[in-house]
Amino acid sequence: MDIDLAILGANRARFEEYEVQVRAEYAWVPELIFRQKRAEVLAEFLAREPIYNTTPLHNALEHQARENLAQSLQQLRDGNY
Repeated sequence: MDIDLAILGANRARFEEYEVQVRAEYAWVPELIFRQKRAEVLAEFLAREPIYNTTPLHNALEHQARENLAQSLQQLRDGNY
């Protein structure tokens, strides 16, 4: 599962590109609903302790993943998504 979550710990530019791709995939979902549901998903990942269970990925990606998730959550809540 850690491999599937590796994108969360990508550099900020790549993570933002990924978030744009996710929004495009769900373009049919109204903006308000998308922001609410996406925030719920990201908050669940952020609440995980730890996000990554394998030592190499935890050491390499945990900090960046938490920064990415927190920034994206703030953008979603502010409506700047």
